[in-house]
Amino acid sequence: MTMAGEKLSDSAGRMRSVITITASCGHGGSITPSSRLHVGYGLSKMFVIKPWRGYSISDIEVDGVSIDPVNMYMFTNLTEDHTISATFKRNKPATPQQPVG
Repeated sequence: MTMAGEKLSDSAGRMRSVITITASCGHGGSITPSSRLHVGYGLSKMFVIKPWRGYSISDIEVDGVSIDPVNMYMFTNLTEDHTISATFKRNKPATPQQPVG
C-alpha cells in the first residue's frame, strides 16, 4: 500500500504514472467502462453498473471485498491497481394476485 502522493515504482525502479483497473461482470448486466483500463496516477475513475431488464445487482466487489450493491462506484486519487466486479441475479416474476371472493 502506498501513502497519498507517493508514486509506485516498478521492478526496475521507475516511477509509475499509470494505474490499472480491471473491471468485470457476470451474466445479467454490464459495467462501464469494462475490461482493463489505464488511468493516470492520482486521478479518479467512475464505473456504472447496470442490470439488464429482469435482473438486479446481486453484489459488487472492489479489490475482492464485497460492498453494498450500488449502480455507480468511484475510485479516487488512484495510487495503486484495483479490481471491480459485479454479479447479477434474475428477478423473480411477480406472483399473480388471487381473486378475492
